[in-house]
Amino acid sequence: MRLFNFIVIEKPLLAIICIMSLLVGIFGALKTDKIKRFLAYAAINQIGFILLGIFIYATEATLIYFILYIITTLMIFMIILKTRNLTTPSTVEIVFLADLKTISFYNKQIGIYLIIILFAMAGLPPFLTSLTK
Repeated sequence: MRLFNFIVIEKPLLAIICIMSLLVGIFGALKTDKIKRFLAYAAINQIGFILLGIFIYATEATLIYFILYIITTLMIFMIILKTRNLTTPSTVEIVFLADLKTISFYNKQIGIYLIIILFAMAGLPPFLTSLTK
């Protein structure tokens, strides 16, 4: 199977890589409690979905999905970097997933943005299509 004119990958190898990427991303994200590590496992999982699109020859849809994934990932990292100044009542930085519930107490606008981006990353249609307009 030709991806581009210079890369040749066999279909069974691509299928194995795709399945392994999905499994590592899913099970790795389930056991973590830190935000950045969770996003890293989510990225591994998303690469599996991108490889799945390449595997079934849906190149246009895969390209659109990849662009939307880049946009949502940049937005989530911007929100997380913006929350470095926000602190929990015990003056601890927001590092863990459980700390995300306190964001709306300190800044409701960032909390709403975070909800919209997380729904978009989950693939809910009204939120994902609103990013493309």
